[in-house]
Amino acid sequence: MGRLNTFTFITAFLLLSTNNSFCQSNDFNKIPKEEIFVVINTDLFVVGETVFYKLFCLNKENNSLSKISKIAYVILVNDQREIIFEHKLKLNNGITNGDYYIPPNLKTGNYKLIFYTKWMNNNKEVPFYNLDIYIINPFSIENKETNVSNVSEKENIDSIRVKASNRLPLINIDNNIQLITNTDTYKTRSKVSLELKNRNRHEDSGNYSISVRKIDPIEIVKKHSNNYYKSSSIKKNNFSLPEIRGEIISGTILSKTNTLPIADIVVALSISENGNLFKNVKTNKFGKFYFNLYEDYKDGVLVIQVLDVNSENYKIVLDDFSFKYMDDLVFNQVKLNPNIKEWLLQKSISNQIESSFFDVKKDSILIKNMPEVFYGEASVEFLLDDYKRFSTLKETFIEVIKGAGIRKIKGKRKIVLFNPETELNSLLSSLETLALIDGIPIQNHEILLDYNVGKIEKVSIINEIYFYGPRIYNGILAFKTKQGDFSLPYSVPHKRMNIVSPLNNKKYFNQKYNASQNELSRIPDFRAQLLWMPNFNLNKESKEIEFYTSNVKGMFQIVLEGFTHRGRYIKQNKYFKVE
Repeated sequence: MGRLNTFTFITAFLLLSTNNSFCQSNDFNKIPKEEIFVVINTDLFVVGETVFYKLFCLNKENNSLSKISKIAYVILVNDQREIIFEHKLKLNNGITNGDYYIPPNLKTGNYKLIFYTKWMNNNKEVPFYNLDIYIINPFSIENKETNVSNVSEKENIDSIRVKASNRLPLINIDNNIQLITNTDTYKTRSKVSLELKNRNRHEDSGNYSISVRKIDPIEIVKKHSNNYYKSSSIKKNNFSLPEIRGEIISGTILSKTNTLPIADIVVALSISENGNLFKNVKTNKFGKFYFNLYEDYKDGVLVIQVLDVNSENYKIVLDDFSFKYMDDLVFNQVKLNPNIKEWLLQKSISNQIESSFFDVKKDSILIKNMPEVFYGEASVEFLLDDYKRFSTLKETFIEVIKGAGIRKIKGKRKIVLFNPETELNSLLSSLETLALIDGIPIQNHEILLDYNVGKIEKVSIINEIYFYGPRIYNGILAFKTKQGDFSLPYSVPHKRMNIVSPLNNKKYFNQKYNASQNELSRIPDFRAQLLWMPNFNLNKESKEIEFYTSNVKGMFQIVLEGFTHRGRYIKQNKYFKVE
């Protein structure tokens, strides 16, 4: 993939003659099944709090971290089976994490966090992982009138009841890993030193999450156990390939006249907000195409089109791998006891104060390494504002852009590159020039020539033979608009949809009261979640971490949870009090 000189043209031509299209194997039985296990900071939230979650993608056979899927999908669903959010995350050796700030417009109720990989879609037994969470919104009139009501202890309804309680949560105990604090009682805004001792370093080294959170004096009582989901049979769905390298976008090219699949035709993908992301592939004998998005990209509009002079004769059908089990989910009603009113009031005040100072307590987003433009460094670039502006693109080519021009070929205007090396060879000179605008390939150059030249910021030229995917081009001509907002006219056959990139990694905010963060000492601190460390590698006999208490008093719980490198699940805890 890249530039080719005349000497290597024959090699590229031979490569093109081989059909390297991606084919499905009929036997995937040897690929291990995956399952997901998730750790969250709690299961009961008040609006204004943040859900923190850590996802382990495991080999179902031995609980080791899976190296198959590179993408995981997360959705939050309410009891009306509406999707509240959708997250897409990159898996790093089977591990990833994310978070979601609960906005004040969500209603009180039972919500479900759904986690899956596309490879899990093929698992008839467990196609997804499900967690129940409960959200309370004290601002809703509906909640005050109906949910905060007297609920009888003997009321036999399919619901969960939230009431006041002072019982400490039960926890798994593993004596090999010990959590040791320098004391059991702390003052507000004071430093906590936590030592993690691993008495069996070789066996219990692994990847864990650490959560430090105030224990709410609340108990959730379930009248009935919540079913995982009602149906045990897999839905009729497209077969899902494992996303071994990255996110897969797939579909089928059909004939418009007889809906038969079309083999050996070139399909292009681009994301309009990313002039650096352009791909083309060839359909296999079943008319299927597969794009592998292993690179980082920004949110944008994904555009897919057939690269063919008769593209209007074909139909693009994208595969749908959205969550198919909405109707099978079982929700409980949430009933609130009156004895939680005082707790709920204090919790709501603390959340509002914390939200007011969000800007000074932000998490650090780790910037993605966005790839360079796929064609690398251009042979020549023209920043049009550096030259006299002309009213048409045709005049701009005549007066400014050297090495390219406009010719009439078969009655249509075409933008061509002037390359003395290719003009001496009739076979090379007959090749198409790849014309792009904001990364979107343009087959009908009339669209470019009629485009408002005042919106174009830059023109880049690759004036060499270029081999990309299953095509060879007589150079590249790339236009970049000032706003990056070009879209194909609806008269051009194509598929477009909004695409959201995987979540950015974060370094979560850790409040400190020392010289480096002295300005924070004057800011109110009502954190109930004192620490969230989603990726803690315990590979030594002892490790120490530090964090600070807030102005919130009460009993706090430290929870370490995760898997050893040998696939053994471990959960350990420690309590301390803030006075």
